[in-house]
Amino acid sequence: MPESFDQTLRVWDAQSGRELRQLAGHTDAIVGVAISPDGRYILSGSLDRTARLWNLATGQEVRRFVGHTGTTGLAGAIAFTPDGRRMLTAGTAGTARLWDVEIADTVADICACLQCDFTPEERAQYGIPDDGPTCARRAGR
Repeated sequence: MPESFDQTLRVWDAQSGRELRQLAGHTDAIVGVAISPDGRYILSGSLDRTARLWNLATGQEVRRFVGHTGTTGLAGAIAFTPDGRRMLTAGTAGTARLWDVEIADTVADICACLQCDFTPEERAQYGIPDDGPTCARRAGR
């Protein structure tokens, strides 16, 4: 799974050399790739300023991570923590971000700090698909 300037990841069978699937969704060059410790997920980082988590078995995008700024987005440095629960991304603007892989963990961490619930923009950023209260105790925004 080498990096790709055509905005796709290709997954190959190492023994047969056969292409298993293409993962498409980034809108700029992919500059970093990591595989989760359990082998279930692929993480890709792109100059489009996103990191994307893919299910290796299905090829489906599981989650999109948005938040790096700068003119050229993510640097090629991305990695999973040894337990696979978090991932680290480095941006070209000199920033690094630590993300929870599971959306429920991210939402719980954020809700613990909020004084009110998510805005529609925040829901989009964190990939929350519904418009009901996310932080049950803080639904008054």
